[in-house]
Amino acid sequence: MPAGRPTKYKKKYCQMLIKHMAKGMSYETFGATIEVCKRTVYEWEVHDEFLQAKKIGFQRCQAFWEELGIHGAAGKLKNFSAAAYIYNCKNRFRKSETYGHDPDNEKSNTFNFNLAYDPKALREGDE
Repeated sequence: MPAGRPTKYKKKYCQMLIKHMAKGMSYETFGATIEVCKRTVYEWEVHDEFLQAKKIGFQRCQAFWEELGIHGAAGKLKNFSAAAYIYNCKNRFRKSETYGHDPDNEKSNTFNFNLAYDPKALREGDE
């Protein structure tokens, strides 16, 4: 018998997590809906199906916020604050592939880009 307290993890939490995040809620607040602490939710990432649900949840969360932004930019939302929306999205999704980060490679912190000109040619033209 393993040492420690039995886990509170249940497979049904995978779908619950996806639904939670599809409403625009964060991964970190999921624990509050099932009455466990944030640390416990992070510990459940050892379960492959829960980790997959987390990835799907992040995509659904981003889709929620992008759709909200589209409606806000089109003037379809009353009292839409572009500044608050931008701040929220920049902080929520700063590690997404949209911004050049590979979420499957946590050591990746570089941006790839190609120069549209030849810097050597510019130096030769300055002479």
